[in-house]
Amino acid sequence: DRRLQALAAASTSAPFMRAARRQAPPVVVRRPVGRPLVVEAVTLPRLITPLSSKASALVIVTDLDAPSRTPGALLARMFGLTPAEVRLCEALMQGLSVREAAERIGITEQTARQRLKIIFQKTDTNRQSELMLLLAKL
Repeated sequence: DRRLQALAAASTSAPFMRAARRQAPPVVVRRPVGRPLVVEAVTLPRLITPLSSKASALVIVTDLDAPSRTPGALLARMFGLTPAEVRLCEALMQGLSVREAAERIGITEQTARQRLKIIFQKTDTNRQSELMLLLAKL
């Protein structure tokens, strides 16, 4: 509670509000079960501030246990992925291995590996970890 109050105080301070792009140190909220929540405050760009003069910062809460919400349509549009390739990406983004992802979507592991190679080409990545890092940015 004290750390969240300190974050709120820092994000509404005069120096923080005057900064063009400033971010207060994040607060990690540990939970009894599961991964922690990450709470961050960032200044709103000066272009947005005049629209709402009372708002100066945005508080972002990230639940590290929440499943990825990257929409398949976005993946298809950005990288030209087929629906089958999108399903494989979504399964991998949930932390499944290639074998587990193949089982979940009803294909053989060999087919999943072939699709993964095509996904690497389309996304200009070379390894599964690199692909996951790219998709996590979305």
